[in-house]
Amino acid sequence: ILMFFAGINIIFFKDILFLLLGKSYSSGAQVLPFLVFNPIMNTMLGTVTSGIEKSKNSKYKIYIIVISVAILFGLDALLIPKYGAIGAAISGSVSLIIQYYLTEFFSNKYYPIDYGTKNSIIMIISMIVYAYINSFYDFGILSIFSYLLIITIFILLYKKDFNSFVFVCRIF
Repeated sequence: ILMFFAGINIIFFKDILFLLLGKSYSSGAQVLPFLVFNPIMNTMLGTVTSGIEKSKNSKYKIYIIVISVAILFGLDALLIPKYGAIGAAISGSVSLIIQYYLTEFFSNKYYPIDYGTKNSIIMIISMIVYAYINSFYDFGILSIFSYLLIITIFILLYKKDFNSFVFVCRIF
């Protein structure tokens, strides 16, 4: 939840971040929205590997990596010539997302845990659209509207978790 929230806000405030870094970094502002998926998906990956590890079926990790790398290379070949660095960021993000869901699938096969797959799918699709808007369109009303929309989706999906967090904060 925290990673999604951080990612959403990093994408929204990316132009301010790159203003602080200087003009020589300004082109990175278009690439950043899809690069945000790297820490989000890697953090989520760390939580779903338990079933594979407990089952001692590490061969699935190899299958998952091979599939993810094949998708990465295929998408790189398609997207980099057309979109450059943004294409590379998109292909890396898609590869990590697929790696996450494959890991979750095989992990649940041996050690079923409810990871909130429905919510994560909705959130990731929303973030892909949000990242696309903020990569290919200049900051404006569309960016603000998409930010408000994704924050609303985020709050609605994780409302129960927010209520639990507020309750715990009141105790301390």
